[in-house]
Amino acid sequence: MTAPLPFPRGFVLGRSRSEHTRGIPTTWTSTDLPSGGWFFSYPGNQPPAIERDLQTGAWVLVHGLCLNADPQHPDTPPARYLLDHLLAGQEAFYGALDRLGGRHLILQGTPGSLTVYNDAAGTRSVYWSEAAQVVASHLALLNEVHPHVRRKDAQEQRASLATWDDTRFQGIKPLLPNHELQLPQWRTGRFFPRARNRYAGWSDGDRREEFRAIWATQIENLRAQHDDLVMSITGGADSRTALSLVTDYTDDIEFFTYTSAEDDQSRWGRALAMDKAIVDQLMTVVSLKHQYFRATEQDARVLDELLPVVSRNTPHSHGRWLLPFYYQNFGHRQPIHLRASGFEIGRAHWGVRADNNTFDALKGVYWAETRTRSTGLPEEERRRRFEAGLLDWQWNGELHDYHLLDLYYWEVRSGRWLAEVFNETDIAFDTLLPVNVRALYEISLSYPPVARHDGHLFSELINDTHPVLNFFGKNDVRNLYEQQRDESRGGADTPQDAHALGSTLLLTHQDGSETRTARGDTVIMIPRDHFLTGATAAREVLVPVELERSTLSFTVDAPYGNQRGGENFHYEIHVDGEVGAWWDGALVARPVRVSVDECRPTTTVSVVIRALRDRQGIRSWENATRASIHHITRHRGQGAATGAGPVTSIDAPSPPTPHGS
Repeated sequence: MTAPLPFPRGFVLGRSRSEHTRGIPTTWTSTDLPSGGWFFSYPGNQPPAIERDLQTGAWVLVHGLCLNADPQHPDTPPARYLLDHLLAGQEAFYGALDRLGGRHLILQGTPGSLTVYNDAAGTRSVYWSEAAQVVASHLALLNEVHPHVRRKDAQEQRASLATWDDTRFQGIKPLLPNHELQLPQWRTGRFFPRARNRYAGWSDGDRREEFRAIWATQIENLRAQHDDLVMSITGGADSRTALSLVTDYTDDIEFFTYTSAEDDQSRWGRALAMDKAIVDQLMTVVSLKHQYFRATEQDARVLDELLPVVSRNTPHSHGRWLLPFYYQNFGHRQPIHLRASGFEIGRAHWGVRADNNTFDALKGVYWAETRTRSTGLPEEERRRRFEAGLLDWQWNGELHDYHLLDLYYWEVRSGRWLAEVFNETDIAFDTLLPVNVRALYEISLSYPPVARHDGHLFSELINDTHPVLNFFGKNDVRNLYEQQRDESRGGADTPQDAHALGSTLLLTHQDGSETRTARGDTVIMIPRDHFLTGATAAREVLVPVELERSTLSFTVDAPYGNQRGGENFHYEIHVDGEVGAWWDGALVARPVRVSVDECRPTTTVSVVIRALRDRQGIRSWENATRASIHHITRHRGQGAATGAGPVTSIDAPSPPTPHGS
């Protein structure tokens, strides 16, 4: 196997070329830029496009995969397109940036200064160091060109993707999406949002039409420039949306799905098996050139050979077990990989609501993200960094009608994570997110939070382009009919089942207050408006008072299952107010049989659903928790009494220690 070269599709931008030759790959080419004293280095077979206006001295450089997505000017090459708009004014230039897709670096220059931009979601990583006077595509590359002091705290190194701009090297920072880096001042500035969302006042139909036009313009330009395209598909909603929007081009694309070995019963293995089952269903209605990849023992040895280069390309490990598949199948070709990531920017993650567009909510997310990655930083230092980030990245200015949590997810969560994922897979292919056009993100964010939680835009786009793809489950092997059937019947209810349950659903809210609602069926769920961390919903299963000792058995039938959706809610069996057993509501995707032995007439038994995260207002999460309690049987206790009180058993995996109530 031929080892890949490090830093594919990379670049170095710096001053004093003679001082920065160290660390730049010897196979690269360097060129002087029209702005005095600056040079640009790049792989020799991947030259940038440069357009210059001789009269004004203005110039534009485009490096990497850059696609014109403007339906009004579809044939203009990106560098020319940008320069034309720059000559019309800075605001026009920003507008042109909003209609470019791909994964790229852009430089805007004059004879005395230049400004650095990355693509809409920052999938082309850009790192910079004022002390070194260098900008580079990869963290390790910049440090090899000009060594920096490495942070000593391993916990802080692990936290680098969760913070505004920390990296494992002191003095090296990333460029976040929607920002520009102004040189030689080494100052960042925010250029988006510049006004209220321009699409918020459009009709739903007009927004979708514009979305499809921008997407199609980009894909047409991609096909014109590249004839080797591959696309990964899964059983998820984002993958389905992307597939529906490329159905006119499936003859030009090779599709693949990675899956596990057939006997893999791990959590991840079951998730991949679900993907395969759903993709198999999809291929009954769409004709694709498609293949599956499975893990083998050989792959581990191939990965060992790739790691020395991969570890220089990115400091973080994301999906390295996939790299052998990618490199062996695509490394010799270096195609463009179309991927369905990026849609999540428009999905109102992190509990976006109309009433929490506040800096307190933003601080809460920042606190949770940095704590999750165990920074080990003192509370005061975390507060100082949070407040410094607000100033450094211009969060204290006018953000118009954009939600703080949406922008933070876009710029920090996606902007720092996606770039490193793609740096990792660069050994095999360049990666394109077709949704990675700022205008498409703007359309996605123009809908109110409730509509975005429900995925309204993306389901409607599927309905516009290939409606039958909405019929199959998204992260659910059941099709739409089967989901509605199971929802309407609530499992396998019988009159006896309903009579064996308490007549109310008890909701205990986040603040400890309680609400009871009448129920005449066997259904239990957490209503969407009450889905907040710590809230519970409970249905009592009645113990026979006429029996001195009894065994109570029943089935909790919850059709939802998603191996990636763990730790959102738990089902619990409460006996006399204590948790006797529990299981993760997403990870156990089958009916669970419950038995409670040694019940007394005064014993109380309840099925409880506990929310572990804030999912308020999201209909899909209410539906995910929906379960039916049925096949309820009550038997007289057999044999001698144990004297130990009720004993709970379930046929689902359960941790050895109960989850606290």
